[in-house]
Amino acid sequence: MEPGFAGHPFIPGQVGTQYTKLINTADQAFRSLQETLGNTNCKPGCVDCCHAVFGLFFVEALVVHRAYRALPRDKRRGVENRAERAEKKIKRLLGAAQNLDEDNSYTLFSKAKIQCPMLLEEGLCAIYAHRPITCRVYGMPTSIKKLVRCCPKSLSKRDLKGLPTFDLDSVFKELYRLSFALMGLLSIPDTQRARLLTSMPQAIKDPFLLFKINPPGPQGQADGP
Repeated sequence: MEPGFAGHPFIPGQVGTQYTKLINTADQAFRSLQETLGNTNCKPGCVDCCHAVFGLFFVEALVVHRAYRALPRDKRRGVENRAERAEKKIKRLLGAAQNLDEDNSYTLFSKAKIQCPMLLEEGLCAIYAHRPITCRVYGMPTSIKKLVRCCPKSLSKRDLKGLPTFDLDSVFKELYRLSFALMGLLSIPDTQRARLLTSMPQAIKDPFLLFKINPPGPQGQADGP
């Protein structure tokens, strides 16, 4: 771990420690589901979740960006090329959603299939150890605004009644809180913008563009190449 990053390799201080606890909670919830069922259909090489479209709070966007920067140069090139293609598709999706209400816009994005830039040719994740929480719980029942959803490839033939449901609403609130705290820690102005979400391609490119500032490093300095 880098100096000053006791709780997480990419996020400083108590924010990193608390984010690590959050991802551990998500991982434990998924393990508990597997123990309850005996197993799930989630296996290496199944990439349905790697084509979902979702936004990232700043704390996770920064983790994604720094994990990408830690990749070997040849892998970074592949990620960059896929991110460019994905960004174009997301822009078209945003254009299609402009005149839709919130519910129909959510439906549009939930049904969209765009390959994650981190998905390697062999069907594995380039930053698996640092993947976002949404990726970690994709194969189990999750609830957003009291609506329960689950990947049909994971539990399509099972009765979801009685199975534990992972509350993403509470996780999103915690990710917002951690993003707010992280912005303060990095001296980023207008911390209310911690509510804003960024896409995976944008997180790879530069998560700080969300705030239109130069990216500070762990000690307030710019990241190196």
